[in-house]
Amino acid sequence: MKLFNWVYKILKNLDCNDTFASYTNLFVNIVIVIFIAYLLDMLFKRILIVILTILAKRTKSTFDDFLVANKTAKYIAHLVPLVFIYKTVPLILKDFNYWEVILKRN
Repeated sequence: MKLFNWVYKILKNLDCNDTFASYTNLFVNIVIVIFIAYLLDMLFKRILIVILTILAKRTKSTFDDFLVANKTAKYIAHLVPLVFIYKTVPLILKDFNYWEVILKRN
């Protein structure tokens, strides 16, 4: 995918070694994915906490109050960056078959 090869293209235009350009590109992509995953986690954590708190205040049920008290929304929000990472790692590791096989092991 062209989106994940921009660093590689820049380094190749600067006449860098192919291996250096590939691994630098991989490193930059991993850092970007971690940063985006962190932002997604923070964003969805805030959104889910607000939504769950509003729902808990509007209903008479005590179950949703229990969910707010135990910070369930915070833990549910961790699923969004997890899915993001799960979907983007194969795209980043497309040219690194060895690492993709190791990271996909159960």
